[in-house]
Amino acid sequence: FMKQYEPPMKKVFHYKHRFALHPSGWTPALRANKPMVMFTLYMVLTNIFVEISAPFYTVYMLRNLGIDYATFAVLVVLGALARIISFRYWGRLSDRYGNRKIFIVSTFFGIFVPFFWIGVSSAESAALVMIFDGLIWSGIDLVAFNYLLDITPAERRPQYVANYNFFIGIGAMLGALTGGLLATKF
Repeated sequence: FMKQYEPPMKKVFHYKHRFALHPSGWTPALRANKPMVMFTLYMVLTNIFVEISAPFYTVYMLRNLGIDYATFAVLVVLGALARIISFRYWGRLSDRYGNRKIFIVSTFFGIFVPFFWIGVSSAESAALVMIFDGLIWSGIDLVAFNYLLDITPAERRPQYVANYNFFIGIGAMLGALTGGLLATKF
């Protein structure tokens, strides 16, 4: 990073972060940056549906496959390592083909992750799915962040990124709660 050129950046941002609680303030906020609104909505919905299925994988591995906690921890680490290692390659592909194309490809393959769990019958097959999941989600995360940087104005980026992360967190929470309720019910 020491050799990386960084253009000078204005360090003082002169704006006040606003969050409209009353619905009358929502319309101007939604019109301010339509690509940001659409992207945030897409990612919130994606997180809701991904997190609905998340509790089932853990329960399936521990209860149905009889995987012990040490093996489960190793599987989680394998997925995280796959994610970390593959960021570099997704970055190169993103530079070469563009964020949009990589986002489409990675989200397309991300759709199939839940279906791969149908064929999981051992810790080894669970490891393959966890590695694939890590590879795919690193691409989604990388290009989602790159796209977020592309569609936000530099002078208001902290506000936009904070709002984006707030709504993504709400989506993840709603999905996890729904998945947990479904897991206990069925």
